[in-house]
Amino acid sequence: MTYDKRFFIKTINKEEEIVLNKIIEEYKEHMKTYKQTFIIKIIGYFLFDFEITSQSIRVIVFENVFRDNP
Repeated sequence: MTYDKRFFIKTINKEEEIVLNKIIEEYKEHMKTYKQTFIIKIIGYFLFDFEITSQSIRVIVFENVFRDNP
């Protein structure tokens, strides 16, 4: 969680990435239709590849829908 509790940052595994890719189009349409939804708002998905170790880390950043407004 960021210091101001506005965003969460979570690592995801390959299986979670597969699920995300399956639902992303429906998710996008839902977010456009229902602006005040309590479903998390995904800000970004990032894949970090580390050549030296040949490892990858998948990270998703999403907004905290229950954060108190400043």
